Amino acid sequence: MAGSLLKRNIADIKFEIAETDDLEDGNLLANVVVSQTDLIPGVYEGGMKTWECAVDLVNYLASLDPAELHGKRVIELGCGSSLPGIFCLTQDAMVDFQDYNEDVLRLVTIPNVLLNTTQRPSNPPTHTSVTFDAELDFSALSNMPSRFWAGDWGSMKETLAPLAEDEKYDIVLTSETIYASESHARLLDLIQAILKTDGVL
Repeated sequence: MAGSLLKRNIADIKFEIAETDDLEDGNLLANVVVSQTDLIPGVYEGGMKTWECAVDLVNYLASLDPAELHGKRVIELGCGSSLPGIFCLTQDAMVDFQDYNEDVLRLVTIPNVLLNTTQRPSNPPTHTSVTFDAELDFSALSNMPSRFWAGDWGSMKETLAPLAEDEKYDIVLTSETIYASESHARLLDLIQAILKTDGVL
């Protein structure tokens, strides 16, 4: 199932960064591109890359009865390329996306969401190695049942903790999001604050 989801090519992302962003020292995106790294602790946590567990999670979600996702409130924490959340969108769930980096949301998450929903090509490539060009209309986001949140899990808890029980999430998705042991408690606190009493993690 994960193979049928479209995603922005990492080479295209790096090209856009090199073409449009200031490559001076201190620029997060430039540092990621130049250093060829997947992790800069406390700064960048791999969101431009699709990790294997995200694909595994999509395949698991595809094995569920579609009724288990239809109409559910879902959030994907540490979404990056956002394939699990996108799959839930295609199953008529209301999905919000959170990533540490705003640039990851802008360059990866939102384009991937658009490519798989409102702006999916009528004849999408059938093989994952095939590429194609697409001009995205970001105004389409205003008609989607999704919100995009940037920031760490501590600030997300402060933003979302006031949710009433019926506003909380039925499903919280996350895969390959923890790279530092000190992040465990913040992630757990956030999940406990936003997941419905009968919700699924």
